[in-house]
Amino acid sequence: MGRRSSMKMSCMTRRSVCVLILASMTLLGAAAQAAPKRRFVIATAGTAGALYPMGVAMAETINKHSDRFVASAKSSAALVANIRNMDEGKVEWGISQSEIASFAYTGTEIFTGKKVDGLQALFATVGSWVQIFVPADSPVKSVADLKGRRVGVGSSGSGGEVDARMVLAHYGLDYKSVKPSYITDSEMVSALRDGSLDAMICTHPLKSAALLDSPRPSR
Repeated sequence: MGRRSSMKMSCMTRRSVCVLILASMTLLGAAAQAAPKRRFVIATAGTAGALYPMGVAMAETINKHSDRFVASAKSSAALVANIRNMDEGKVEWGISQSEIASFAYTGTEIFTGKKVDGLQALFATVGSWVQIFVPADSPVKSVADLKGRRVGVGSSGSGGEVDARMVLAHYGLDYKSVKPSYITDSEMVSALRDGSLDAMICTHPLKSAALLDSPRPSR
């Protein structure tokens, strides 16, 4: 296949995705039988990824089996924003990566000085992987080879972008060492295909819509 029509996957690191609530917003406690149904929103991520349809399925399941609640899924600016919106009372449930939730709970990394009190995990959902893609015939053989290259790192402030920064830092690189592009995962796939990116770093389940839209990668 041609240079821009196929990709290879350089490395993967596993992450887990969980559903979060704030302790003050627990929805599954006792409620009066005659009380009106309580409505709440599940914040997910962009519609091109795996988390939006997951949130839709959660809402549909809750609505089918509960006579107390009416749930709806909402696309969002991604997982960091979900926690911040929960903290501000804009949504009741939020999907996030485990490490992002940990930063919020402990007030570290991107949440330094902005600890989110009362954050609780309801359940884990699906495993996600930090994945690095380059064109199939790229000279890039390791993360260190990304130095000076055009690298898609995800939308600014997203969980994937945080992971991209951490991966680069682990290999002694930062956003000054590469030419970062803060775009969505589906946009990164298109940019890698048309040659405007040299590599992309994303955090996704292996069969998310954004990645299935790309040619099948080879290791």
